[in-house]
Amino acid sequence: MINPYIGEVSCFGFSFAPAGWLPCQGQLLSVQEFSQLFAVVGTAFGGDGVSTFALPNFDTMTPDGGQMCISAFGEPPTGKRDALPGEMTIFAYQSKDPSGWIECNGDVLQIAEHAALFKILGTTFGGDGTNTFGLPDTKSVPPFGSGSPPLLYSIVCVPSGVTEQGFQGEIKIFPSTVPPNGWLPCDGRLLPIASNTGLFSLLMTTYGGDGKTTFGLPDVTGVLPGLQALICQLGVYPSHPEESV
Repeated sequence: MINPYIGEVSCFGFSFAPAGWLPCQGQLLSVQEFSQLFAVVGTAFGGDGVSTFALPNFDTMTPDGGQMCISAFGEPPTGKRDALPGEMTIFAYQSKDPSGWIECNGDVLQIAEHAALFKILGTTFGGDGTNTFGLPDTKSVPPFGSGSPPLLYSIVCVPSGVTEQGFQGEIKIFPSTVPPNGWLPCDGRLLPIASNTGLFSLLMTTYGGDGKTTFGLPDVTGVLPGLQALICQLGVYPSHPEESV
């Protein structure tokens, strides 16, 4: 199971924030109660910095749902964590990205310095393919929210073959048309309930289906050429906050 960074933002296709996560709704939190999260987020999104600080305020990822949540606990963003090759996520802080992660701001990189990432991206987002390749520019990729300052996705540069999974119902952006094992495209397709009971219990008929034999996945198509939203089908079942100890 991928252990997130403190202050990492991810999208979940269900209506509750899993244990250890908080919805990104611009709310004020206690500095004392969430001291580790405050240490990385600071007052970038509001609060007095003495007793309170604020979270970013994001819209849902789709018109039907898909809420953005921030990890209140996890790995400090000072080292590496397990990740899927090409995985993209948002960090709710303006300091340097954690080791191995690069902000998706449209920059052109040297192939020799980022060979593993070039194998995934190729020249989909620019570059000559001989010496250079480009990163996606995620200024126009959802979630669209009123959070300030604006946050971009960051992409991880790790070797291929890693198969770490997320939570069932977790949605991430990937720069690939081939989903990792256990992930499906968020293209509004219907799935059989019988073979996806865990995922159905989380999504229900929020995104369609008859609720008897089928249920739907969210539709997040066309976010940006070359990028695809994927949902975790076979990962760890998320704990409800009331179940945490």
